[in-house]
Amino acid sequence: MEQRTVIGLGVCTLFLAFGFAVNGNVGLFFNIAALFIVLGGTFGAALLSFRTERLSIVFKVLLASYRTRTKTPEEIVEILVDLSVKSKLKGILSLQEDEDETSIMFLRQALGFLVDGYTKAQIKEILNTEMYFFKLRREKS
Repeated sequence: MEQRTVIGLGVCTLFLAFGFAVNGNVGLFFNIAALFIVLGGTFGAALLSFRTERLSIVFKVLLASYRTRTKTPEEIVEILVDLSVKSKLKGILSLQEDEDETSIMFLRQALGFLVDGYTKAQIKEILNTEMYFFKLRREKS
């Protein structure tokens, strides 16, 4: 998790705890029945509003966003330099094994196109189109 996420959760927890302590009766704030009604209603409304395929994608993205650590720009540059050196020493076809190992989907696609023999212009056009549609999907959600 990112540092600001942890800080945000900590601040929220402190304010909630302070709010509970000010009233003096912490038991008034915990109502299991109300919690089930709110969570169940929210889940039901989401099921009614969206297709299950779309909801499954949302849950996968949520899990991935909190589980996986995003790579820093320095790490990405290091990966690209390593791939460049490898392609110069062993040839472009040697990048095929790296295509399967990389966790960055965009880079995986680019390596696949490169290994498959696409031209530089074709790869650039395909990846620019992919970025465009990615931005459109982000704006819709």
